[in-house]
Amino acid sequence: MSTTVTPFQKFVALISFDQENNQIRKQLQDLTSDINNLKQALTNAEHELLVAHDLVKIAQKAVDATELTNQELDATEKTKKNQLDQVQDKKEYAALKKEITYLKEQQHNNELILVQAWTKLETAKQTFEKQKEALNHKIVDIQANINTKQAQILALTQQINNYELERKAKEIGVPAEWLVKYSTMRTRVQNPVVQVVNGSCMACFYDITQQDINALNDNRLVECRGCFRFLYLT
Repeated sequence: MSTTVTPFQKFVALISFDQENNQIRKQLQDLTSDINNLKQALTNAEHELLVAHDLVKIAQKAVDATELTNQELDATEKTKKNQLDQVQDKKEYAALKKEITYLKEQQHNNELILVQAWTKLETAKQTFEKQKEALNHKIVDIQANINTKQAQILALTQQINNYELERKAKEIGVPAEWLVKYSTMRTRVQNPVVQVVNGSCMACFYDITQQDINALNDNRLVECRGCFRFLYLT
């Protein structure tokens, strides 16, 4: 014995079909958002690596500058010592000795600065290498995650394309007037058709009259008097 499917039942089936598609579209949006977040995380990690690399370059410049100062001090001391060997005047000799002593103090202080500069450079290099290694692992993980989500997006997009084809068939047998009203309502709210539970609209919780409940039981189209959404009973 065949069972006749009423226009209202077809309408409810179309609504359920659309709601399933809305869930797919929501998943698609979430996946797209996830991919954007992953790409941003990758950008942030790359920026951190650039900052760490800049610190290495700054530390290297500090070492180079300090070593250059050392070379200049050594050259100056050598010149002063040569002058000291040739000078005859005691007063000039004493002045040169004083300058050489001062240069030695500067060299000593500069050596301490150089040690600190080398320590900072080595620390900066180690930090950079650690971040570089961590970033390489992160890139692999993020890219794998992105690839997985892109594959999911491709599958969901195919489902949406299929939905557009199948929906035309779902509309067959549904009164054109209902489709027009439904299409108009869909542009205004996300849930244009809602269920009646315990005598109330599940969207605005407006109490449904017994007359409208009877109409729903007779598979007639009823709009909520509170929010004007279409109602249905399961």
